[in-house]
Parts: sequence; C-alpha cells; structure tokens
Amino acid sequence: MTNLRTVFWIAFTLLTVAAWAQPGDDSEAQPTELFGKPYHQKLDAIHRFYSKVINLRNDTAKAYATIDELRQIAQRHGDNEVVLEADLLEALFDFRGKTAPLKKMYRMAQRGKEQRIWHIACRATYVIALHHWDDQQYELSFRWYASLDSVLQQVTVEEFPNKVAYLQEIGEKYMRFGDYSRAMAYFEKAIGVPKSDFYEREWKHAMNNMGLVFQQQDSLDKADECFKNVLTRNEKDSEVWDGIVSGNLGYSQYLRGNYAAAIPLFQRDIDIAINYGDYALAAGSSIPMADILIRQRLLPQAKSYIDSTYVFIRRSGQTDRLRKLFPVMSKWYAASGNPDWSARYMDSAITAGEQYHRKFNALQMLRANQSIMASQREAALQQLRADSHREINRRNLILAGLILLAVLGVFWTYKQRKANEIKLKDRDLQLLAADRELQEARYQLNEFARTMAEKNQLLEAHAKAEKTTESRELIEQLAKQVVLTNEDWVRFSTLFGKVYPGFQHQLKLRYPALTPAEIRCLAMEKLRFSNAEMAALQGISANAVMVTKHRIRKKLGFPSHAELVGFVQSL
Repeated sequence: MTNLRTVFWIAFTLLTVAAWAQPGDDSEAQPTELFGKPYHQKLDAIHRFYSKVINLRNDTAKAYATIDELRQIAQRHGDNEVVLEADLLEALFDFRGKTAPLKKMYRMAQRGKEQRIWHIACRATYVIALHHWDDQQYELSFRWYASLDSVLQQVTVEEFPNKVAYLQEIGEKYMRFGDYSRAMAYFEKAIGVPKSDFYEREWKHAMNNMGLVFQQQDSLDKADECFKNVLTRNEKDSEVWDGIVSGNLGYSQYLRGNYAAAIPLFQRDIDIAINYGDYALAAGSSIPMADILIRQRLLPQAKSYIDSTYVFIRRSGQTDRLRKLFPVMSKWYAASGNPDWSARYMDSAITAGEQYHRKFNALQMLRANQSIMASQREAALQQLRADSHREINRRNLILAGLILLAVLGVFWTYKQRKANEIKLKDRDLQLLAADRELQEARYQLNEFARTMAEKNQLLEAHAKAEKTTESRELIEQLAKQVVLTNEDWVRFSTLFGKVYPGFQHQLKLRYPALTPAEIRCLAMEKLRFSNAEMAALQGISANAVMVTKHRIRKKLGFPSHAELVGFVQSL
C-alpha cells in the first residue's frame, strides 16, 4: 500500500512547480488566483495551494474541506478546469491504503482526455504509470507510459512545462530495459527545447542519460561530449552535477584503459557524492576504482574501496549494484591467492546477474506483442469509461444481473458438464505435451553431451598429434568451441532440470554447503562426463576438476569416488 508520505512526494513530482515559486514567498494561494488562466501561468498558485493542503496532512477532514471549498468556488465561477484540479488533488489524497487506491486516478485520466484538459490527463496518467513501475508491474507500467506519451503529443512545452520531465523519465525507463533506440528518441525530444530554469534539471538528466547510452554502445567520444554538455547548463546543484559528470567521464577513461586519467575523476565523484549523502553514486565510481587498483596490484587500497562500496550499497539500498561488485571481489581474491573465495564470488556474481535480468525481463512479452498494444490500450480506455458510468448504471446492472442469473440457472447443469469435459481434454493434452517436452529435453541433453564429447575427443586427438603452427591454431579454435559460454550453461541447466527434475533441489536441500559450481559438477557426473570432458567444458584443468570432486566428497562424507558416483546416479 502507498503510504501518506509517498502520496505527497508524488504530489510534488506530479506538479513539478517548485521552481516557479518566488524565493521567500510562503503565502497561501487564494482560490481566485487559479481562475481564468492557462496552466503554465498559474503554476506558482497551484504549487502554493497544494502546499497549503499538504500542510493539513494531519487533519484530513480539514484538508478535504479545503479541497471541497475550491471545488464549490470553481463551480460557481463555471471554471471546469479548476473543478478538475480540485478532483485531482482529492484523488491524490485517496491514493493511500484503500481497496482500490487508483480508482479515482483512472477516472481523472479519462476525464482529462474527454474534456481535453490535457495537463490533468497527463499528470493523472503519470501517477498511474509510476505506481505500476514501483510495484514492478513493468509491462502494465509501460502501457501507461505509452498512454502518457500519446497525451503529451497534444501539448507543447510552453503549454505544459512538465512535458520535459515526463519525456526524460519515459526514456529512462526504456533505457533501464536496454531499449536504447526508444530511449534516445525520448531524450532527444527532452533536450530539443528552449532553455528554461524550470526544467534545467530534467534537461541535464536527459543529456546525461544520452551519454550513458552512447557509453553502453561503446561510442565513448559521443558519450563524453554529452557529459560535457551537461556542464554548459549547470546552474542548479552545480557541485552535485560536477561530481556526476566527473564519474561518467572517469568511466569512459576506464573503458579506454586510461586508468591514470580515470582515477582522479572517480575520486572527485566519490568525494562529492559522500558529501551530499548520495551513496548510490559513490558506489558507482568505487567499483571501477577498486578494479583499477587490482589491475595495478595495489591490493590493500583496492580492498579499502571494496569495503567502502559494501557500505555505500547498504546505505543506498541499491542491492542491484552487487552484480558489478562481486566480479571485482572475485578478481581481488584471485589476485590475493585465494581461488576458493574467488570462485564463490564469481558464483555470486552470476547469481546476482541472473536475478537482475529476471527482474527486468518483463518487457519481452510487451515487445513481442507490439502489434496489439493499440487494441490493448483501447480496451483499457473502454474499461475506464465503464468505471466512470458504473455509479449511474448501478441499479440497472443489478436488475440485469438478477435476470441473467435466472437465465443462467436454467443452463447451469449443461454448462457444468461441458466445462468438465473441456477440463478433462485439457488435462490430457497437457499430459501429452509434458511427455513430449520431456522426451525432447532428454534427446537434446543427450545430443548436447554427445556433441561435447566428440569435440573433446577431437581436441585430445589433435593435442597428441605432432605440434605444428597450424595444429596449435586448430587446437586453440577447438578449445574455444568446447568451453561452454554462460548461454550454454543456462541451456544445459534448463535441459538437465527437465530430464532430472528435483536433482539440484535435493542436493541444495540435503547439502546446503554445496556451491553452484559443485552442483554443476555433480550434474555433469550424472551424465557420466569424464574429468577431461568436465575440464574442457569449463575451461579449466583436469586437476581442478579432481580437486572439486575431492571437496565435494568431503562435504558429502564419501571416502571414495565410487561411492560418490553411486550416490549421484541414485538421485
């Protein structure tokens, strides 16, 4: 449930009008200041009226009375736009801890469109999209952001100054999912506006995000140009943005391998971020800083940055950053001569990365069904219209429902029987499909094992042959083909889980001390892979495989390899 603090935060974000308030002007807005003016000319009055209501957050009865007073005055003036403004503010208050917290906000979005009061429709739609995003309902959130985009096309930046912030945020959401082409389209719209103090921060965010996209695409010169452009409009929060830009420029130098130039830029970002309590930014620069120090064999200094990063991540609550920290920690332990801990943190890095990608994978279905998005949005609008007329038609619907129930009662027995028949057919089809899927998975897994065994045998044969330059190159190419990629491991694990369901679960349940790498070793043992085949698949030595098996036997309490094999085959 959304708490009251979040509601008021959304209210300020929704309006984005604080920049228009005169310094030192804390006077309350009079209702008459809201009448007879377009939206962009009364931003200051709206801000002060919202502040007046927000200050009554501990006296909700008085807050609602104040909103109702504005509504009644607007009705007497015949100003329907201000009536909607009062209704929108009330919807925000209702957006907390209720059975249907977004019900009024849905209606406000629809009423704004129907009456062509676009700033109301935009602001209500924005709250809905943001709410679904915070609930990690990403596909639903993107549908509402798409609806917001369509409404934003009805207004100019001059008419609705919030437009720049909304365009920037939509682009940022697409960037989060790696849809860089869509993200850049929104960023370009956001920065292609006349200069204004009102949306300076949003302009800088959009320009900075463009640089981050170029960085992801390895266009480092273009990225640096964007970062430097941020400083050309750096009048508000100048030191904060100086730190952000320093960190981003430092990362470009880091990607180029120019570590001497990257270090002072990272340090400046870290120092400024700590000074302002922005520990997420501090973590962002501390991780590559630690990696640089490891590369330079300055291990004590690198450990200090690693430890600091842990603190920054904990304080910021952005645990997703662990997926970038763990690989650096694995490098540090490897450089410190501790391969066991290095392997553990590499396993942790893989797990954290998989969790992150699962978290932000909900958009795939949306992209695959872009052709039907228009019809889905229309269905959502029809549902909103039905909701808006629900109270008017309530009695008629109840009567129609009673009649319908009487009619349905006649056919209930017939429909129940047909439904049972359909369920039985569906169950048979599902069982047949499951059996086919298992057989296909077993075939693919066997093919997988056979192919890898053949490649390994071929590799061994060439390795035993006379060593020539040509044969050595061939051996290197074969070795690369044998070693499994992360995608290969994911595919292998999926097929293995289908053929031997419960195998990994039993191991984790009975022997929680086993690492993911050790469970993977036991899975290959289940398929009767040789030590050489296991080593080739993982890109390690056969001795390393034997060490892993020895460690597994100690954990499981089997004195001999034969007992371990018998145990694995019995699962």
